[in-house]
Amino acid sequence: MEEKEDILRGMFAKMPRHIKWCLISGVLSGILIHAYMLTNKLPNWDDINNVGGFAVGSEFGRWFLKYVHHLDGIWSVPWLSGLFAIGMISVAACMVLSALDLRSITSAVLVPLMMLSFPSMCSLFTFMFTADCYAVGILLACTAAWLIRRYRYGFVPGIVLVVLGMGIYQAYLCLALGILVCGLFLDMLPEEAEAGKIFRKGAATFLILLASVVVYTLVSMAIFPELESY
Repeated sequence: MEEKEDILRGMFAKMPRHIKWCLISGVLSGILIHAYMLTNKLPNWDDINNVGGFAVGSEFGRWFLKYVHHLDGIWSVPWLSGLFAIGMISVAACMVLSALDLRSITSAVLVPLMMLSFPSMCSLFTFMFTADCYAVGILLACTAAWLIRRYRYGFVPGIVLVVLGMGIYQAYLCLALGILVCGLFLDMLPEEAEAGKIFRKGAATFLILLASVVVYTLVSMAIFPELESY
């Protein structure tokens, strides 16, 4: 009788060594860094006021929140939402590593560690009722940057992912932008780097992100014409 292959085990086995280190480092460091929030319930005003909900929605231009809110349940459960968020951000760190073509074990350990210990990330876990949703937004932004940098026509799905990420939280446009700008700086480091080629790549990146903002704005206005001034 033919044995069925373990899909997750097979995927993990095919990962490059530095990506494995990144994923494992992210999960372990995330659990250690956010252990208090995972093992305690420390609600803030938003967490208390939005039991079973996701706070703001289409009126704030965050129309994609309602779709990702159900991925791991609608309730603010620290272990469930927290581990889900840590997993998503660890995968996002792998995308950053690949987008910037960082292959050292040092970078594989430090990138997820920095992402998960960044002050705004620690703040995110105080909003446990939507931490999982925003972690998905971070993953979408990082994956978009990876697609744009790694594939010739990656800007097409990249624009889609940036738009969806902004539909969760608009600030994730800046996350994608930050990764892409870091990539341009790294492209300039080799002695054989061509300034003209890098300038054209930077201009193309600007146009891609500009198109993402235009598409996002049109979609947001179509879904909720009178957006909040916020």
